[in-house]
Amino acid sequence: MSINISLVLSGGGMRGCAHIGVLKRLEELSIQARFISGTSIGAIIGVLIADGYNSDEIQSIFIKSKFGFDFNYLRFSEALLSSKRIEDILKKYLRSKNFDDLKIPLYVCVTDYQTGQPEYLSSGKLLPAVLASSAIPLLYKPVKIENKLYVDGGVSRNLPTAPLKEKNLPLLGIHVNPLLRSTKKSLTQKIDHNMHLLLLEKTMEASKECSVYIEPEKLSTHSMFETKTVPQLIEIGYSKAKSVLQPELVLGLGGDNFMPGL
Repeated sequence: MSINISLVLSGGGMRGCAHIGVLKRLEELSIQARFISGTSIGAIIGVLIADGYNSDEIQSIFIKSKFGFDFNYLRFSEALLSSKRIEDILKKYLRSKNFDDLKIPLYVCVTDYQTGQPEYLSSGKLLPAVLASSAIPLLYKPVKIENKLYVDGGVSRNLPTAPLKEKNLPLLGIHVNPLLRSTKKSLTQKIDHNMHLLLLEKTMEASKECSVYIEPEKLSTHSMFETKTVPQLIEIGYSKAKSVLQPELVLGLGGDNFMPGL
């Protein structure tokens, strides 16, 4: 018997590969996402899940395509990095072109570049929405959708629970941005840490809305900019999910009396 949930996937750069590991555990337990909400890398992995890919297939896509940050510098007046690699990978592997084509309803969190407010896109073309959700300010250019500019959804809501709160299913939230504890940080780690601090309060508020909340602590020693540790990051996500999603908890997820916060 399968168990239905709503799935929330946070942003976190390459640490988001841990989402794939959690998905592996969900598949083992026949836990199926009936609705998905994602931000940034969570939107990228979320759209692949919603498009019908399983965890092994998504892992293969990430490894074969050498998914990661493309340090193909643009003019500094626009952005530091190019999103072309991400765009090319999504164009190659996405079978669905529009939200309505997906096998699972998906909500992509983006941030309005003018107001700083979150929006949750669930209709229209997929590619611009996912690229906008992962357009980290300064690193990538904002993405224009219907005459509005959008940037990374993590700027406003890194754990986008809002669209799924009324779906009447247990809400499983996966957060891949634990604070980096080291006092000796490189420049990219300092950028990473400061972004975490800005997002922390809203994320903690959202975590309380989750029936089950998974945050792999071991990710705190990894940078969002890593590109060569995909299998290790996936294993961290799997190990954490295996420790949290024990049989008794899973039985509760499938029961009528399951209470949020357990």
